[in-house]
Amino acid sequence: MNSPAISEICNPPELPCDSAGPVLEIYAYWRSIRPSPALLPGRKHLKLREIAPLLRNIWLADVQRNPYRFRYRLLGTKIDHLIGNLKGAWLDEAHDNFERSVAYTEFVDLIEGRVEFLYFKGPPLFSVNRNYIWLERVCVPLADNGRDIDTILGLTLYGPARREGVDP
Repeated sequence: MNSPAISEICNPPELPCDSAGPVLEIYAYWRSIRPSPALLPGRKHLKLREIAPLLRNIWLADVQRNPYRFRYRLLGTKIDHLIGNLKGAWLDEAHDNFERSVAYTEFVDLIEGRVEFLYFKGPPLFSVNRNYIWLERVCVPLADNGRDIDTILGLTLYGPARREGVDP
């Protein structure tokens, strides 16, 4: 992977330096595939073999405008295992109250260009396997024409409940 050094992406408004390795890696990869600082990468720029170790935690959501809706295009095996086989499902149909959630508002902020990326660490906003009580997620925009965001690339890590003496 020909991407910026992790130390180069840990300064505000970048990702927190204590972010999990895969979160930092996918963000660095996304930055490395941007055609130019003024243009966003599109799906055509993704080379899955370059991020193969991350694929189980990757998901893609297509963006529909007027009204804003999001549809799962691809789910990594870990995501699919934890939230179910939702490939092709609209997020507002797959997750109760999605349109009233913080996630929906953040997705709209991302596609309208108010933020460069999304980062969240905390309890899941939607029901997941009850043995997993925290997640860490980063979302970045993709735009086939370099400007109009048509896909969200996400990487989500889920963590189990803490056990005595074991960190998540």
